[in-house]
Amino acid sequence: MGAVQPSRLPSELVRGLSPRRRELVSPILERPRDYVLLSARKLAEAVGSDAMAVLRAIRAMGFTGYAGFRQYLHELALVQAREPGQKTHNVQQVSFKVKTLDDVRAFYHRLQQEGTKIDRTVTHGIACSVYFYDPEDNRIELYYTTPYKVRQPLGEVIDLDKPDAELLAFAKSLEEVKGPPRGAQQPVG
Repeated sequence: MGAVQPSRLPSELVRGLSPRRRELVSPILERPRDYVLLSARKLAEAVGSDAMAVLRAIRAMGFTGYAGFRQYLHELALVQAREPGQKTHNVQQVSFKVKTLDDVRAFYHRLQQEGTKIDRTVTHGIACSVYFYDPEDNRIELYYTTPYKVRQPLGEVIDLDKPDAELLAFAKSLEEVKGPPRGAQQPVG
């Protein structure tokens, strides 16, 4: 089975799972924000299981490994609404990865031309993003992944009209300022 496409819903992913595996992954898919930054071992501990059982369930859903599953959790970004006044009730945002920084920029300009309500343009160090709202007021993120490892949460405002080299240099500088993700391996020597 190939890698799962980000457009697949959690309900589609669990459809063919055994009841035990469904029970195992349900809390993860219901609250991905609670689990997306955890290692496979820590995630397994959090759901009261072992890492191999979690990996078998992930593979049964069609993922080739844990890294792809974590990317899926990020790209879905399904988060319970935290405030009663928030217009969306089940989704904080939906995120879509694009191939290049130019793709983010091109979408940003098109959104501006269409008069779309733009929330913000930021770098998280690990990504450069534009956040905007669809006609039903759902927040959407389009992002390009940088090669940098930066501790989260982080969101520094950027000007997408700046050259790629400048935006990427700024993202890279955040790696030094903010530090690597918790639990990341530090270089030896």
